[in-house]
Amino acid sequence: MTDNNSIANEKVLLEIKNLKKYFPIRKGFFKKVVGQVRAVDDVSFFINEGETLGLVGESGCGKTTVSRSLLRAIDPTSGEILFRTANNGVVDLASMPESDIRPLRREMQMIFQDPFASLNPRMNLLDLVGEPLLVIDGMKSRSQRTERVAELLQLVGLRPEYMQRFPHAFSGGQRQRIVIARALALNPRFVVADEPVSALDVSVQAQVLNLMLELQQKLGLTYLFVAHDLSVVKHICDRVAVMYVGKIAETAPTDELYYQPRHPYTAALMAAVPVADPRVRSAMVPLEGDVPSPANPPSGCYFHPRCPFATEICTQELPVLEEVTPNHFVACHRVNELDLAGVGEPRKE
Repeated sequence: MTDNNSIANEKVLLEIKNLKKYFPIRKGFFKKVVGQVRAVDDVSFFINEGETLGLVGESGCGKTTVSRSLLRAIDPTSGEILFRTANNGVVDLASMPESDIRPLRREMQMIFQDPFASLNPRMNLLDLVGEPLLVIDGMKSRSQRTERVAELLQLVGLRPEYMQRFPHAFSGGQRQRIVIARALALNPRFVVADEPVSALDVSVQAQVLNLMLELQQKLGLTYLFVAHDLSVVKHICDRVAVMYVGKIAETAPTDELYYQPRHPYTAALMAAVPVADPRVRSAMVPLEGDVPSPANPPSGCYFHPRCPFATEICTQELPVLEEVTPNHFVACHRVNELDLAGVGEPRKE
């Protein structure tokens, strides 16, 4: 990344540098380590304050591992996670002990993929949404928590009278609103949304997405939006980062990425988006082969076994993520040779 996009720039809220997360492969009676699963392999990106960065890719590419590493739900193997705090200081979350991270939890929260699994079925809404206030803020007064929970429920479009009900009494969309209310309880500045609408019906998805956009404008939130539905990402995100086998393949402003992709994998993703018109055909041939295993990735560019434009250098050298146009980063040896504009855009026959 260039200096203009580093944490030194006051517009940048979060910067990830060379983040890695390897999981050991153990075999035998003594559980000897025989290999590593490179779930996240040298990932770098930044998020500006007040914007939404979409993180997309096929299942198993490392999106969720990145998001959980950012909040230290899991410890990264190496790399830096630079976060600008409310007092304008910069801390490295990757190297901080848990005791020092705990006070920062109020500034960083997460919305999980499955709203039912992330809510304790034995707790009512007052206890669920008010739990962060008790654990992090130390708000022991039940009347104060009740008042704050009522405000949060109204904020996400639920009635305060619901706070005595339990999660099973709500629909999927309502449960996701409860999860959002809980994430906002401590007035965070940065929210990680891990596929927050993938478990919902399409009509309910639109309602939750519009709610998230409304809350972002009202509260000045910054989102990392993890998803695999490209139409959803296009609707809500300012910029998009595309992952493939634990690496970032391309990062760009949303419109530029969708209509002028520079990486063959990004173009293939755009071409795979279904269109409700039988006369529409993609200009790009669908990808062949399977996604490589992160436990045994290919040499050179990880995408070269499936890339229709691969050459000898692609099989030997790993491409570096470089800025080809302002705020458009691509990891491809042939980025300056290929013209992929319109390749991912469906065309009528």
